Amino acid sequence: MINAFTIDVEEWFHVCGVPALAGPEAWDRLESRVEADTLRTLELLDACGVRATCFIVGWVAEQHPGLVARIRDAGHEI
Repeated sequence: MINAFTIDVEEWFHVCGVPALAGPEAWDRLESRVEADTLRTLELLDACGVRATCFIVGWVAEQHPGLVARIRDAGHEI
């Protein structure tokens, strides 16, 4: 059996249609959690021998280019 595993790499505040959250103009001022959460996920995937396809929000890729490289270097598809 072949399975596909995908991950959306985005910040907690990248929620569509939630007016209570700030728009893109305020994202630089909000606490970032994506790097720590993604690194923890990469460790779990590695421990389980699982490879994933990662969809990365452009803003996250611009803010955390090293994270994109870590995902790639861990053998995941971007």
